[in-house]
Amino acid sequence: MDPLDRLIQLANLQGRLDQRCQLQGSWALEHPQAVPGEATFHIVMAGTCYCEFLDGARLDLHPGDLILLPRGTPHLLRSDSPAQPCEPTVEHRGSIPLYQLNGPGEALDMLCGSYRYHAGASLFGALPERLLVHMDESTQQPLRALIGLMREEAESTRSGARSIIDALATALFALALRAYLDRQPLGDGLFGL
Repeated sequence: MDPLDRLIQLANLQGRLDQRCQLQGSWALEHPQAVPGEATFHIVMAGTCYCEFLDGARLDLHPGDLILLPRGTPHLLRSDSPAQPCEPTVEHRGSIPLYQLNGPGEALDMLCGSYRYHAGASLFGALPERLLVHMDESTQQPLRALIGLMREEAESTRSGARSIIDALATALFALALRAYLDRQPLGDGLFGL
């Protein structure tokens, strides 16, 4: 077992895809601090949005981007035009809730989920507060295939879809972390744990 596999195993990681968001127009969604031992993530499948933090930092998210917040940092996701936090309509026509908001402007399609892990896991303590993975040539094929399968299962009402989605979310974590580590200088990173 390699070091990354071992760290994930020690963390007792459990992935969960919580919702799909299809938002259009001016919108903002607040995400409070997650409970200890919970990380949050968002995957932009189409459109763009901003992820803003209490410290004033802002990340621009584009199709294929995955943002992972290892300690469940509070954040605001919003459209390109400033808006007050809103309440999208919620539909249950697949295996996960679909949050929708319609208005004039660019449309966003995004998957949102969480990871539960052992609160003392050294893996999550060693990760940065915000981890952004851009889909590029080295990550494109496996991430695109996995995200496509997650989207398909999210729309499905077939038996076992929920279990499949959650297992895929766990696999997504390993792929995203691998992509992140591949961009770090040798000698840096998690394997000093």
